Amino acid sequence: MSQVTFNVPSISCGHCVRTIRAALGEIAGVQQVDVDIDTKQVAVVYDAAVVGEAQMKDVLAEADYPVADASAAQPEVLTLVEAGASCGCCRI
Repeated sequence: MSQVTFNVPSISCGHCVRTIRAALGEIAGVQQVDVDIDTKQVAVVYDAAVVGEAQMKDVLAEADYPVADASAAQPEVLTLVEAGASCGCCRI
C-alpha cells in the first residue's frame, strides 16, 4: 500500500469531509481516506497498482475540491460570505 497527502484549501466543514470521503472512496484501489478540517489535508491509503495520484486529484477537482500545488506559495485569501456559510456546499 502507498500513502499520499493532498493539501485542499477549500475544506471547511463536515459536509466537505463527507463529500471528499465519498468521492475518493468510490475509486477502485483506495483503501482509506482521512480528511482533516483544521490542516485542510486529505490523507489517502491506496494500491498504486490500481490507482494513481493524478486520478485522485482529478476526482477531487471534479468534486470542487482542487488540490493545491504544494510547491507554490499559497496567498492568503479573504472570502466574505453570509454568516454560517463556510463553503460552496453551504452557500445557497
